[in-house]
Amino acid sequence: MTGKLSSGCVTYLILTFERLVMSDWTGVNSVAESIEAGCDLEMPYSDNWRGEKAVQAVKDGKLGQDAVEKAAANVLYLIDRVRGQDMSPEEPEREEDKPETRELIRRAGAQGLTLLKNRGDLLPLDPVKTKIAVIGPNANRAIAGGGGSASLNPYYNTLPLESIQRASSKDVTYALGCDIYKWVPLATPFCSALTGETGVTIQFYTGDKFEGEPTVVQTRTSTDLMLWDSAPVEVGNVWSAYVKAKLTPKTTEKHIFSFFSVGPGRLYIDGKLIADVWDWTEPGETMFDGSEDVLAEVELEAGRTYEILAELTNEIRPLLKQQTIGRTHGPGGVRIGYKEEDIVDHLQQAIDAAMEADVAVVIVGLDAEWESEGYDRVNMDLPKNGSQDRLVEAVLKANPNTIVVVQAGSPVTMPWADKVPTILQAWYQGQEAGNALADVLFGHVNPSGKLPVSQP
Repeated sequence: MTGKLSSGCVTYLILTFERLVMSDWTGVNSVAESIEAGCDLEMPYSDNWRGEKAVQAVKDGKLGQDAVEKAAANVLYLIDRVRGQDMSPEEPEREEDKPETRELIRRAGAQGLTLLKNRGDLLPLDPVKTKIAVIGPNANRAIAGGGGSASLNPYYNTLPLESIQRASSKDVTYALGCDIYKWVPLATPFCSALTGETGVTIQFYTGDKFEGEPTVVQTRTSTDLMLWDSAPVEVGNVWSAYVKAKLTPKTTEKHIFSFFSVGPGRLYIDGKLIADVWDWTEPGETMFDGSEDVLAEVELEAGRTYEILAELTNEIRPLLKQQTIGRTHGPGGVRIGYKEEDIVDHLQQAIDAAMEADVAVVIVGLDAEWESEGYDRVNMDLPKNGSQDRLVEAVLKANPNTIVVVQAGSPVTMPWADKVPTILQAWYQGQEAGNALADVLFGHVNPSGKLPVSQP
């Protein structure tokens, strides 16, 4: 609805939003006030501020019935628009993997690539004559998008290294160069659930005392188990859970486990407690107000299978926070990381690969751990601790024909920018990221992207 008010020579345009207004996740902090102000739906679903509390507020005269009916009508109107009278259960998520969709994503990814510099016309590369070394922490993994609510689960990914190898007629060498993980990488690739599938088994219990038989048993494909809005509704608002998996190391060394928890949490390996954050008080750097990330070194034997057990509840931590917000339970979840000990000089491998190639393509940048929600980057430098900048400098010294590709959703400092002949800002290109990059490197597509932000 639109209206106009005039005051002297000034005309004010009034817009009234007549559709559903939904809160951000845990963005509601009142009962009557939020409904009267026009917030129709509290998300994620809970009875923290709605439900019986709203009914009681109407009875107490604190909340008008008209406001409740308006909010309910807006919710029903949205349902009618998207579902009509079809109240059948929703179908499971499914892939829409069509050739035309793949082509669209690939074309959009390539067109978004921004050429910042190309001194000496290093680009485009000759796929027949040029021997290429692909180097860097983002070269052989999929960085499809940012973290938090920007994250998706693509039904396939393309890796820069593999796409460049397919496009080139010559052998393409590879070196990691350095790692950039913010947290220890997820234990997922080394874990199998009790069903034998990759991932973990979660046994959910109603109540926070692990009592009786599990109410719900699930298999999840990741050891990143932030259950903010994905705990089963069957367990209610107070629950506890066991996370169980089998882990098989590939090498015999002292390996690193990491563990943090939103609420109380403990991690065991073969029955031995290795991380205890049951009563944590110091928060770590996550959007879920979780504990600090606890690291533990454990001697493991290659090929032997170890039992992983994490126990957790959704009781709020720190305990003092319960008094502040007036609730005892909230979101829960844990994250389990695992990394086998490095026995390789990754920087020297990168130097050697660069020296033997005609052109070095160094793919650096950020990822979903460094660019997410709920926390900010501390600075604009490439993580971590200067390792990527040292990698670029070392590769450039070994081979002056160096192309730097920066995968990042925001500007980063480039202390080597004046020395490197060619720089591509790749952003996050989605599931066709590898193919889109190869298309630009070999001249099949012009890098026509423009900068939406200033680069320092």
